Amino acid sequence: MAQYRIRRFAESKDGTFGHFEIADESVFDTLEEEGLDNQRDISRIPAGTYACKRTTYHKHGFGTFEITGVPNRDRILFHPGNTEEDTQGCVLIGQGFGLLTVMDEDTGKWVKKMAVYHSQVSFREFMAIFEGVNEFELEITDPEWKI
Repeated sequence: MAQYRIRRFAESKDGTFGHFEIADESVFDTLEEEGLDNQRDISRIPAGTYACKRTTYHKHGFGTFEITGVPNRDRILFHPGNTEEDTQGCVLIGQGFGLLTVMDEDTGKWVKKMAVYHSQVSFREFMAIFEGVNEFELEITDPEWKI
């Protein structure tokens, strides 16, 4: 059993929802893209075990971790964000789920979408947990049901 795990529990048109666990205890909530066959920038990555390595998020210049070893993909990062509009295949870190009104990336219309809350503070807490760590192993498990 992995020390660090994302246990996905639901997939919907608004993305894939999960819990980031440390030693089987849920510490953060996660939001990823829907499962679209691991397509670059629009899909979550396949379930599996991956090495996460410290890196810099080039768009905003802050430290984070990259999930490496994903077939045909790279630069899958952990970072703050609330809805799937905030990710291009990466993992958003937060605490709590609910609805937010956002402009839909596909239709350009304002809609209510499921979101992960408190992403900025949660991401800072996530990085504090891994202070001094350069690499860790992550297991990702798929949801057992869909909503």
